[in-house]
Amino acid sequence: METTAAISLPPLPVHAARNEPKKPEGANPRTRRFGINPGVYSLTVSPSASGLPERNIPAGKLLMFETWDPVRPNFEGVIGLNKAPAQIRKEKTAAQFINNVKVRGGQKGFTELTPLTPLTDDEASFAFYSVFTSITDCPMELADCATCRLRQLNQMDVNDLPTTATIQNAQGKPEVVSIERDVLRLLKVQLLSGYTTFRDWAAQSYATKVSEIEGRRNGEPGVSKLKAAEHYYRKHLHLQKPEDIEKEIASKIGEAQAKETKAGFAAITEGLKSLLSRPAEVDPVQAKQMEVLAQIADKLSKSDKPEMTEAEKIDMRTKEGRELKARLDAQREE
Repeated sequence: METTAAISLPPLPVHAARNEPKKPEGANPRTRRFGINPGVYSLTVSPSASGLPERNIPAGKLLMFETWDPVRPNFEGVIGLNKAPAQIRKEKTAAQFINNVKVRGGQKGFTELTPLTPLTDDEASFAFYSVFTSITDCPMELADCATCRLRQLNQMDVNDLPTTATIQNAQGKPEVVSIERDVLRLLKVQLLSGYTTFRDWAAQSYATKVSEIEGRRNGEPGVSKLKAAEHYYRKHLHLQKPEDIEKEIASKIGEAQAKETKAGFAAITEGLKSLLSRPAEVDPVQAKQMEVLAQIADKLSKSDKPEMTEAEKIDMRTKEGRELKARLDAQREE
């Protein structure tokens, strides 16, 4: 039994939806097409080559490519500067537009969503947003994170998704739309492929820049610090800043050294306790030394680091210090 859901779909982001959408033929190059940029930073294509309103191809958005007939001046046969050129029309198809974007971003993850081509605009929007749900728990606070998106898609069971929905059409009236479940399955596969390609490319690009920074420290040519694009890709990969990693490593090394120092003090304390367990000697000087050792052992057992004894605190640079040391030496000689 098919699942029915009453939902409110976001509008198509590039152009207004048609009032009377028709079932187009997928093989026709003039048929409008859909694509997505999974996260390529500053993917730029001229509007005359992409058919999109802006030069920058937005990431994580459903993009629609349509056929259009731009009017162009005809400079052929123009004689003199006072004669205005004639106007001619040259059609550019949706297939041409989306292929131009593929050339620039295809190897970085830009993907044409072919299951949406034969659908109406409302059906395409319903299918896309059924699979492409919002992400709200990204630790890097990205609206559309490649790592989070791949986890979400891998955990998704297409059999649990609705295939029929009641939506609000362009006239503001309720309309029932239905899609095949195979459309959702293929759409999930294509999104997984696009986001995986982007993540792998981002990881390689980021690793290259980090390697250049390390090489520059050794006198090799390369960048000296990460720029906005690398930090953007780092967030998609859920990686820490290199300087934060270095601080964490230094902190762990410090903790390890502190543990080793503490263990060394513990060994010294045990040795002193073993020495103090021996029978006391008659020699008063040795007895005094044993007393000092006992004090040191007691302090070591109560602290990670030994404190200085009163004798150790004597400052030989002062007259009082030298006199105090002379008195202690005289006591030992007696």
